[in-house]
Amino acid sequence: MSKNGCIEDMLVIEIADGWSAGAVAGRLLSELGARVIKIEPPQGDRLRRLGPGRDASSSASFRNLNTNKESIVLNLNGPDGLQMFDALVTKCDVLITDQTTVLEAGFKIDFDTWAIANPGLVACHFSPYGRKGPLAGKLGGDLVAQAMGGIIATTGHPGQLPHKAGPPLAIHNAALMGGSSILAALFEREISKIGAEIDMSLYDGMVSLLYTFMPGYFI
Repeated sequence: MSKNGCIEDMLVIEIADGWSAGAVAGRLLSELGARVIKIEPPQGDRLRRLGPGRDASSSASFRNLNTNKESIVLNLNGPDGLQMFDALVTKCDVLITDQTTVLEAGFKIDFDTWAIANPGLVACHFSPYGRKGPLAGKLGGDLVAQAMGGIIATTGHPGQLPHKAGPPLAIHNAALMGGSSILAALFEREISKIGAEIDMSLYDGMVSLLYTFMPGYFI
């Protein structure tokens, strides 16, 4: 790692559309000094077309989330796009992927192949429920993750319906946990020279916030 900054010499590739945990994690790493290259589909990231401050190619929301990043357009369904992506994977330190973005692009997650091409790669995949287990691959956003993870049951007023937390809590908490896991993997890589595969789910992130409720629940 660079002596001038936390991860100043690191190259991060991000495949995460919209306001997603992967995109938030990419911004966090960019703020710590990494060079983050965001891969966008031919039609551009959806956040470019949403929210206030829109112009011909961007919006205030997109600029807020991606202010420190570079963008390239790749069609991950085509041979040229895949060839360029493969070249990037061999050179990058961190690869961030998001389940919804990957599914919409028809793109295949293949950590084993990527690790062969780049043994030091730290790959972090964000999804609602993780890549393994009975709910693996199921869809769900911030609202569903807050409900499934038990957060909604802890909010609201007695005798009334529970409430979702106002901010996108599941997205941002997963981004923080995924980002810290990436930093830990990069630190460990300094000794082992081997990368890591990180499976970060929104659901797990929500359950992790219930530490103060769990003792009473199980007792």
